[in-house]
Amino acid sequence: MAVLLVIIIGLVAGSYPAFVLSNFKPIAILKGKLVSGNSKQGLRKVLVGVQLMLSIFLISSTLVMRKQLSFLQNKNLGYDKEQLMVVQLNVPRGGRLVERVRTGFEKAEQFKAELSKTPEVISVGASSHDFGYGGWTNIGYTDDNGTYRTFNLNIVDYDYMQTLKMEFAAGRNFSKESPTDYKRGVIVNESLLKEYGWSDAVGKELPGKNFGDHEVIGVVRDFNYESLYTKVTPLVIVMDPAIILQGAQNVNIGYTPVPKLMIRLHPGNLTTSIEKVKEVWNRLTGDEEFVFDFVDQALAEQYRNDMNLGKIVQIATLLAMTIGSLGLYALASLAMQNRVKEISIRKVMGASENSLFVLLSKDYVALIAVSLLLSVPITFYLMKSWLQSFEYRVDVGWEVFIVAGAISLLIALATISYHTIRTALSRPAETLKYE
Repeated sequence: MAVLLVIIIGLVAGSYPAFVLSNFKPIAILKGKLVSGNSKQGLRKVLVGVQLMLSIFLISSTLVMRKQLSFLQNKNLGYDKEQLMVVQLNVPRGGRLVERVRTGFEKAEQFKAELSKTPEVISVGASSHDFGYGGWTNIGYTDDNGTYRTFNLNIVDYDYMQTLKMEFAAGRNFSKESPTDYKRGVIVNESLLKEYGWSDAVGKELPGKNFGDHEVIGVVRDFNYESLYTKVTPLVIVMDPAIILQGAQNVNIGYTPVPKLMIRLHPGNLTTSIEKVKEVWNRLTGDEEFVFDFVDQALAEQYRNDMNLGKIVQIATLLAMTIGSLGLYALASLAMQNRVKEISIRKVMGASENSLFVLLSKDYVALIAVSLLLSVPITFYLMKSWLQSFEYRVDVGWEVFIVAGAISLLIALATISYHTIRTALSRPAETLKYE
């Protein structure tokens, strides 16, 4: 695809010079009487202007996309994604899903006991859902006022919140010192408070008639448990899913809620840490396949298409800048050839090299300025549309166009400077001696 793109651009870029050169008369060229009409000169400027406008558009788009992708990689998600390893536990199929989930958490406790003896491991938690793959369990129910509501559900253990380094806006985490937390403790996120219009949730119950006996013990600060394409939605976190499931009208499970180990590793030699975790896995499971992932890598994979698009735009930018520079170089070459005598006469009349350089360059600076002005609304509209696909995004910003214009101006001046300086420094006697 990339090779085909290069061939097409090469053919389009080379077609116009080929047509122009094919119309030149050899006798006129040999006599030094190459003349370019105003209409042809104007057409060349228009074509070069379009190339410059495309270059500025691509430079601006590249800067915006790099800015957004950098934002995605560095945004505070509400938890620490670094050195966070995820291992899916295996539970035999068959029986009720709730029982399989409970069996999975019992198995997780065995792993936690063994992994706590491993120096490379900081902490271990367990969760029915992880990050980067979506498909969280969604619960739908009708509240006491007859309003149909939904929220996502996650089942965790005592150490989950601590392992992910989450912060609480109110209340507290699940605690082994509070025996009732396992059976009736509920933690919600800030988005659920906003959805329900609550100013405080600690001590309350979810407004559904059929939920089991429970109490909200904490409010966790919003964390991006799904991709940044979507906003944070209401989330309920429990240790025992029965208190929620018995009051649900609809349950949609996108990805298996069988627990995953969330393992926080010490920074350093990840290869050694992975091997240590694998040793524990093999010791407890025998011949089961060891499958793992890292949260930061899984999150990066969500934006793979946008990153690939960014790379394509960067390549297109380099091609457009190269073609635009060649167009400017050819335009300057023809223009300077037609103005040699004019410049010589100006020098005879006392014009300085600096003033001639400004005179010869101003048309191209104006051409770049016009191209910039025309490309700004196009770039702004298209980049705004692209950014709309992200719930969390950066602004386009005017600095993008300033940088793009400055880059284009520097490239253009560097491209035409050779012809401009050579013409401005030419000796009038050599040019005018045959006149």
